[in-house]
Amino acid sequence: MSGRGDFRGRGGPRGGNRGGGGGGERGRGDHRGGGGRGRGDYRGDHRGGGGGGGRGDRGGSAQRGGRGGGQGGGRQEPPVDPEDTIFRPQSGPREPDQDVTKAEDEMISKQKELSLSGLSLGPQHSMPRRPGYGKDGKAVILRSNHFSIKVPDPKFQLYEYSVTVLPKPTAARKWKRAFELLIQYAPFFAELRPAVASNNKSIIVCTKKLPIENDRKEFQIAYFEEADLTPPDPSTAKPGQRIQMLTYTISLTRSHSIQQLLDSLKPAGLAQTVDKDPIIQMLNIAMTRRQGSNPQVTTMASSNKFFPINTQNPADLGGGLVALRGYYTSVRTSTLRILLNVNSITATFYQAGPLINLMQAFKESVGMSPEHIMLQALSRFLKGVRVQVSHLKSKAGSPRVKTIFGLALQPHLGANAQKVKFFWDKVAANVTIEQYFKQHWNRKLERAIAPVINVGNTEHPNFMPPELCTVVPGQVAKKMLSGSQQQAIIRVACRPPVANANSITGEGATTVGLGPNFNDGPTLFGMQIRPEMVVVPGRILMAPQVRYGGGKSVNARNGSWNLTNQTFSAARQISNWSFVHIQEGRDPFKGTDFQGQPLPTLLQLVGGQFVTVMKASGLRVDPMNPPNGFPPVNVNLRDSDAVFAVIDKLMSNVKRTSTRMLLVVLPVKSAMLYAHIKYLADVKYGIHTVCSLADKIRIEKRRDQYFGNVAMKWNLKRGGTNQQIPDSTTGILSKNTIVMGIDVTHPGPGAKDVAPSIAGVVASIDNLYGQWPASVRIQQPRKEMVTDLDDMIVERLKLWSKKNNNTLPQNILVYRDGVSEGQYATVLNEEAPAFDRVIAKLYPKGPKPKVAIIVVGKRHHTRFYPTRFNRDENDDIGNPKNGTVVDRGVTSERYWDFFLQAHTALQGTCRPAHYVVLKDQIGLGADGIQTLTHRMCYLFGRATRSVSICPPAYYADLVCDRARFYLYDQYNGSDTASSKSSEDVFNPNQFRWSNGVHDSLKESMWYI
Repeated sequence: MSGRGDFRGRGGPRGGNRGGGGGGERGRGDHRGGGGRGRGDYRGDHRGGGGGGGRGDRGGSAQRGGRGGGQGGGRQEPPVDPEDTIFRPQSGPREPDQDVTKAEDEMISKQKELSLSGLSLGPQHSMPRRPGYGKDGKAVILRSNHFSIKVPDPKFQLYEYSVTVLPKPTAARKWKRAFELLIQYAPFFAELRPAVASNNKSIIVCTKKLPIENDRKEFQIAYFEEADLTPPDPSTAKPGQRIQMLTYTISLTRSHSIQQLLDSLKPAGLAQTVDKDPIIQMLNIAMTRRQGSNPQVTTMASSNKFFPINTQNPADLGGGLVALRGYYTSVRTSTLRILLNVNSITATFYQAGPLINLMQAFKESVGMSPEHIMLQALSRFLKGVRVQVSHLKSKAGSPRVKTIFGLALQPHLGANAQKVKFFWDKVAANVTIEQYFKQHWNRKLERAIAPVINVGNTEHPNFMPPELCTVVPGQVAKKMLSGSQQQAIIRVACRPPVANANSITGEGATTVGLGPNFNDGPTLFGMQIRPEMVVVPGRILMAPQVRYGGGKSVNARNGSWNLTNQTFSAARQISNWSFVHIQEGRDPFKGTDFQGQPLPTLLQLVGGQFVTVMKASGLRVDPMNPPNGFPPVNVNLRDSDAVFAVIDKLMSNVKRTSTRMLLVVLPVKSAMLYAHIKYLADVKYGIHTVCSLADKIRIEKRRDQYFGNVAMKWNLKRGGTNQQIPDSTTGILSKNTIVMGIDVTHPGPGAKDVAPSIAGVVASIDNLYGQWPASVRIQQPRKEMVTDLDDMIVERLKLWSKKNNNTLPQNILVYRDGVSEGQYATVLNEEAPAFDRVIAKLYPKGPKPKVAIIVVGKRHHTRFYPTRFNRDENDDIGNPKNGTVVDRGVTSERYWDFFLQAHTALQGTCRPAHYVVLKDQIGLGADGIQTLTHRMCYLFGRATRSVSICPPAYYADLVCDRARFYLYDQYNGSDTASSKSSEDVFNPNQFRWSNGVHDSLKESMWYI
């Protein structure tokens, strides 16, 4: 981009840095992206580093601790006054609602009397009912970000109407406008307004029946934009003016009794079968009416995520993107009450203001990429952005709003106003955009060199100079984020618990309309919502001892410990190993320090300090082979194909030697470079690799700790176990048990249309629970259930048998990650039978194993806040203490679920994991499963901290993450994305990789 100047007409220097480093991939930026589960990750799309998702308050950053990390790599300094870290509202309940507690206990007794074995979720399977509530641990009292909903009138009903619109609107914004017009202009809504709400797609909710014959009505309205003020009049239409008529069909679907739902939440209603989902859907629609009709609030497509746009200053993320804080709402049910869950969230938006500034900001973020690459990326980035066009006015005199289709394509992509031409009827000649605006609008373009945008389409382009356009505020940007953008949004989203709680009960409650002071919110629909958070009981489970080599144990403090003077529990031999330095430009290990002394070479650091650290960890380290490492290789990170060729040649050379474990030193963070290394090493050549940044090794500060983290990975890849917990504390884990983790990841923003989903299964191989080899497959895009689960279960059981004298386990404990509440039945009806089929195949005779399946949820919005400052009950920044478990107050009235916060966050508001038991043949019990799950969180092998979800689910997530890099071209290929219809047959052979890794790695933790 050197010498091109900028879009604003100023001469420009060479482009800036390469975004997140390493060629500016707009992907994950760094290889892993932070850490939520012990690493605090803001993954704005599902695992993809995307924006716009409205991710909840980051759930706290709990980074990994290293060997010398003390409390896990450096905790925040305590506030001056720890009391100020606690959320203390002026009013509201101080103790849990005793009526709710009594009803919960009565529920347990009642279901035993009724001998109800399970909660039916379909014709094949049922979920186990809660066997009781946990009792282990220290009792604490917490607040939760839920608000109690009351319905004073027991006869109150909501009426649901289905609505079809023809022709169908083509965008979410137009769907919303179509429903606004219907509610505003249809006469049968006149007496009901404003107590009318919609989901802006197919449903309208009213508090009374509509006065329409036979509960069905067709109605027509002329579509017009809000800026035009009044509908177009066909009788006065100008020649050629097209008036779009929308035809609505409205019909009554059903009425909903809120009291019936409330009755089903009581102990007496336990035997009732009430389909609560439709009622909750209506309440959720009603709940969004106030904020959805506020022009100062922008709502996302789901309508339950909303962002005040005039009460905050957007945080600049770079590259033309900004972050805004907003709120999420969802109606939930619990024993005896209906609750509204409200949470603080953060999402990515386009930078409002002059379009030319947005374009320039994006250009600068791309850096030194070739011109055509930058213009392709810019065209994709701008597609769908709505802009006000200053020279075209509406009836109200305000600028017209247009939607960008992309950059002009003729005479070439990104052509400017001096080059783009069209045939102008008035002069019967081809003119440039610059000439047209000068002659027709008498406007001299000041920035005619900027690329022209197209606000039409391919067949009927409508060219516009960007200097006449202003980006409409409040537009969500569902884009992949660079590494620097991810870090920036983390800083915005990661706020202390007290700040989030005050936002929720302050601006959030006001925007939604909670409390008696608002007459245009939920009160319109017969609901009264207390503006105070509910209070719930919790318990703090005791942390287990963590055992290392020689039987030595360490005590975790605040979920963290260090490895000083400790060796790995089962340390392995490190043989056939070496290193290679991948460079881009100069060698950072050459030169002198500030005292003029020569810098230590990479060979000296790896062969000296790194070896020393490994040996201190208990690893038996053979000499390097080759002894001086492999010759360094140079890459040009602006050329992906060339980089692939260089790494392919490198790995081929490594394979011809005896080296099977390679430390790869990288020049910068680069997702593309990392992807090529991992695909070639893991899949093609079968070489264990650990990638390290040169700066992490070069800089002396905390180098020992960094090498210690690498040593943990090396031991795991070699089949070792880093830490254990005593057998006496593991319950069924010491009794012939295999534990599995299952996850599925999907393509995110920037992926090709045909990019597949990826399913991963990990499983333990012995009673140490330190090794978790994996199976991994691709499957149909966006399919959540695992397609080849039978085969992957067989692979895991056969390896367990191989490691255990050809026996098979008698307990199978499964943690299923990434499943939403609406998919519980699907898991039971589609995935659970896979275990039955495999058991019938592998256990033809003798006793059959018992199976338990537990869903691990992390993308929820429930948070907990301490009610008092006590160092035994909360941490220094105002979160509950690690080990806090909640199974009352805000949990399901029927499902067996609980929330567990096993980790300590270094910053931000902790997000607990949500566990739901779908099947339990083992008979774990409430305390059993909670304690077992909590203790397993201390067994994550590459950390000296407890992590926020149990390791089987965590490892399965890592497996899927690694496999995404094997398909890097598919997950980062929107510039060549092809269209895909729903009728296309999924063909795994079209991809360079479809399952598994090299045979020499498949029995190891290659993904760690």
